[in-house]
Amino acid sequence: MSLLEVLVTLAMVCMVNYDVDSFDEAKKEVTERAEKLKKVEESLEKEKEEFGNQKSESEETVKRFLKKQKEVKEKEDKVTEREEKLEKDQETLQEQAKVLSEKETERTAGYDQEREEYAKKYVDDAKKDLERELKVLKQEEKVRNQKLDDLQYDYKSLKDDYQYFKGYSQEVDALLLAAKDKIVKYKKKVKSLKETISAALSGSEGDEATVDPNDIAEFTQLGYVWEFNKKTQEYRAKCEDKKGSTRIKNAPVKGRLLWNKVTECYRRHNMWFTDGKELDKFLETKENEKIEEEVQRRIGMKGKSDNTGTKGKGPSWDDGHNDGWWYNDQWNNENWNTNDDGSNWYENGNPNNKGYWQSPEEWAQQNQWDQWTPKGKGKGKKSKNWVQTQ
Repeated sequence: MSLLEVLVTLAMVCMVNYDVDSFDEAKKEVTERAEKLKKVEESLEKEKEEFGNQKSESEETVKRFLKKQKEVKEKEDKVTEREEKLEKDQETLQEQAKVLSEKETERTAGYDQEREEYAKKYVDDAKKDLERELKVLKQEEKVRNQKLDDLQYDYKSLKDDYQYFKGYSQEVDALLLAAKDKIVKYKKKVKSLKETISAALSGSEGDEATVDPNDIAEFTQLGYVWEFNKKTQEYRAKCEDKKGSTRIKNAPVKGRLLWNKVTECYRRHNMWFTDGKELDKFLETKENEKIEEEVQRRIGMKGKSDNTGTKGKGPSWDDGHNDGWWYNDQWNNENWNTNDDGSNWYENGNPNNKGYWQSPEEWAQQNQWDQWTPKGKGKGKKSKNWVQTQ
């Protein structure tokens, strides 16, 4: 066999082998595609079945929706009917209210003036009740303040007595006592000379000739020099607190407690009293005036503001803030004391009694002083506020 033939034979054998392999692969591929097509058909059948089920459900849903829509429409019709009915009822009620209002107007016609008069009477009664209540409160406050003042007076009296005895015990120095004796002798001589001159001018001896200078203590207050008699417990203005002032003749005031009240009244009202009853009567009148002013002020403020209070205003004239002006420390070292409790203020039945108090008329008739009234006022100035009877 030739080489060519061998090559041709080999080529044919290769071709046959190649065709067999290709056929197997094609067959295998066709088989796989057939299986896939079968699966796709099965899936389509299943989807078709599911679509049919969904279509049935959709049809049922549409039926239910149509049914609900019909029910809603029926309810809307019923609501419309109710609204129309309510409108009619409202119109009926308005007509009835109008009729009732007209009847009420007719019934109350002519009573407006009567109601106004009743309201005015009610307000007036309430105002009177308020005034009475305010007066009661003021009286209670006055009693409380008086009790507090009494306690302060007692405390200061004890304190002053202690200071007096303390200072008096320090005067045992021999040199001071000797100097004091010389001064007393000199004062006696001067006093005797003055009394002699006064007796010669007036034709009578003074009533102070029997006063022992050792019993007299002097102190300065209210722009005047004061004398305190330790034995008789009397206070007397000696002269003005300035150099060269002449001696003043005036009625004395007996007892520390009364003297405190008298000077306090003079400080507040520029009025001087030597009679306890007259003083209390004057203070009571002032207190009643103050109550009336307070009542009128409260009534005037009524309705303007419920919370105005006393904002921006200073203390009232008797608020007690200055009650201690007369017992300051400058008196603590003065050589005077008192045992008078003020219980004999009104014991004036006997003019010879030490506790006797002259009336303002009796006092003026003694050619001493008309009345202690201010001639002028000024801060930081000592006013000449006594007028001597000629």
